[in-house]
Parts: sequence; C-alpha cells; structure tokens
Amino acid sequence: MTEDVGPDGVMDIVTDMDDDYTIALFENNETPFQNIVDEREITFVQRKVIVAANTTSKVLDVREAGDLNHVVIRCGKDSVLPSGATPTGPESLAIELQIDGYIPGGMSPVYDNTLNKSISGVRVSELQDLSLPHGSYTNFTIAKDTPNEIVIVFQPHMPRKYDHRLRLRFTNLSASTDLIVNYVEVSRRRRLSTEGNSPSVGPSWSHHGM
Repeated sequence: MTEDVGPDGVMDIVTDMDDDYTIALFENNETPFQNIVDEREITFVQRKVIVAANTTSKVLDVREAGDLNHVVIRCGKDSVLPSGATPTGPESLAIELQIDGYIPGGMSPVYDNTLNKSISGVRVSELQDLSLPHGSYTNFTIAKDTPNEIVIVFQPHMPRKYDHRLRLRFTNLSASTDLIVNYVEVSRRRRLSTEGNSPSVGPSWSHHGM
C-alpha cells in the first residue's frame, strides 16, 4: 500500500483491490462541489442484496459529514437465491465499513490465496471466532447467531463522528456460489452534504432518506 498526500489535502490510498479503492478525506479547493448544511436523520435500508461469487458490491457511498448511529446486517442461513439455488453461508461475507480514514478490521487489505485477491474489512467468520462484546466502538459484533440467521451490528455506545466519507461494501469470499444479505440498515445523522455528490439532499425537516 502506498500513500500520496498532495498539497490540496487529498489522500489516495492505492491497493491491488480495484480502481474504486480511493479514499478522499478532503475536498479539493478547486472542485465544483460545495459542502452545504443538511441536518437530518437518515435511515438507509436495503433488502436482499445479492453478491456474486468472488466479487465486491458497493452498498452505500456518501461524501458528507455526520454521525453514524448504527449498522445492522442480517443474513439468513436458509435463504434461497432468485434462481432457486442455495446461496453460500454468511461465513463467506466480508464487510468493509469506511468511516473517513478508518475501516474496522484494518485499512490494509489481506491477500486471500483462495480468491487470488486482497480483502479489506472484517470477515463474519472472524467475528464468530472473536466473540467481541456488544457495543464495541471500533468493530462489528455479532448480535444474534442461530441455526436460521446471523445478525451483525456496528453500534458504538456513542454515535461515531465522520467528516468526509461513509462507505459500506460487501465481498463474497466464496469462489463459486452467490451470497445473499437479507437486510441492511445504516442509521446516521447528517450535518453537511457535498452538493452534487449525494443521493439524498433534502430540507432539515426530512427525517428519512435513501
């Protein structure tokens, strides 16, 4: 991994993952985008996210300032893909949550010899082994693990502040079978939004966004 910080305050973190792995911590002073005040609570919900085998899917990516309340991810262990096939289990899921320049599980990707690629973030199988206490400020924890489903949460005791970017991505570690995530919820309070770079700009009285 190499880091190159230019005079405009933009940090590009280059890895061998993909071309999308660029973390902009500060806006370029010459950018046409402008930060605007947009204070409101936003609950992002997405259901039945299908991640193809050996691929990474972007779930949420916003450039804004705010406070992250929680992330909830639920995977059923007895789900069925639209094709009728049986998906790979939740243990094949890797979660990459970027909060500005911080990613639970580490910023540096770990090379996987089976997939022949580098993986960033945390793996559900690792969380099952770690058994971290619920409400960890720095990492995901498992809130429920039954024969039918598993629920993973990121829920700090206090909202986690971010000033530039919030991104959530899923990687399917299975080399041959698709993965299904039944439910994703990201709750946050936005303070500033980058105009022209956000899917949900609205008045301060709006309490529900994309």
